[in-house]
Amino acid sequence: MTPAGAPLKACAVGMATAMAIKAAQKTNRKRIGSELPLLPSKTIVKLARYVADKLVFQLNSFVRYMINYRVIRCLYGGLFACSGLYNEYSPDNSVHPHSSGTDFVTAKKPSDSKSAGKPAEGLSREEARHVKESRRPRAAVVYEIIRAEGEAELLRPFSALWWSGVAAGISIGLSFLTEAALAAHLPDSEWRPIIAKLGYAVGFLVVILGRQQLFTENVLTAVLPVISRRKMDWLTSMLRLWGIVLAANFVGCFVFALFLWGLPLVGPDVARELSHVVDRLMANSPFEMFAKGIGAGWIIAALVWILASHEDMHFFIIGLLTYLIALFGFTHIVAGTVEALYGVFNGHTTLYLALFKFFLPTLAGNVFGGTILFSVLSYAQVREEITRGRAR
Repeated sequence: MTPAGAPLKACAVGMATAMAIKAAQKTNRKRIGSELPLLPSKTIVKLARYVADKLVFQLNSFVRYMINYRVIRCLYGGLFACSGLYNEYSPDNSVHPHSSGTDFVTAKKPSDSKSAGKPAEGLSREEARHVKESRRPRAAVVYEIIRAEGEAELLRPFSALWWSGVAAGISIGLSFLTEAALAAHLPDSEWRPIIAKLGYAVGFLVVILGRQQLFTENVLTAVLPVISRRKMDWLTSMLRLWGIVLAANFVGCFVFALFLWGLPLVGPDVARELSHVVDRLMANSPFEMFAKGIGAGWIIAALVWILASHEDMHFFIIGLLTYLIALFGFTHIVAGTVEALYGVFNGHTTLYLALFKFFLPTLAGNVFGGTILFSVLSYAQVREEITRGRAR
């Protein structure tokens, strides 16, 4: 018997017992038999207390059962409904979360799902067109934009990738130089680093708006085609692209750092601030380089994703997100290579430390943050939509 029926049974038994005893004592003593003596009042009280205790116990059990059943059920139903995994739960007890016929993963389409996402009928034709044009693209659309762009990049010839990567390595050096120049021209105060780090975004603005090949940007665009197609040829093409662009970026960084150190391009104040930037970078341990590289890789991958979903405000988006890399002290493999090589040239660090303390840990962190985290999660959120679309 379920706990819900136990209180009713106890109540019925108790009432029947009390009525039988009362009738036997008063009106029907001879019929039941003389062997049933008249019960004293104390015995009746004890019997009533016993029945009452049993009834209270069963009621408590019933209350606990209802609390557990109702509350947990509502919690599960609300949790799954909010997360989009359980849309078949209804408060009217029509479907139990633990019933065998419920699918928690596949959402049940509403009866009027065909009209979902369409403008209301009360709008004019011009207003309906404005609604359609103002809507942001779905995540699957953004994914396909980046994937198509990545496939085009994977098929580009060596020379195009190489010279674009060299140009990006030179241009990214402007982040290093502009940050130091701002710090040199600002008064010595607590807020000076906050303003000076705005210069870190300059190199990224030149590279991304100029459509130059930056390694961390290609981490996302080159990985999505490989994840989508899952063929060895595309994996080989991705590794080829990574190798060419990373080597070209390194050469461009080497050229910029060498010219910045060997030619009288900046004054002594700016040169001093350049050395301070190098010192702050090399103060990190290898594990800190790796951990901060994960943050930078994630931000750059998010930047690529956001730019694909917006047709305007690219200048503001690039400036804001790359400024956060400098503000948080994250490490970027290409921008940081200019700083590390400049430190090698002026004697603030060694080539061994630049390679094993900065370059390799930061490279691993950027790839991990942009590939294993952001790229895989981006594909996971659109995989079912893309699969259904291709099946049609």
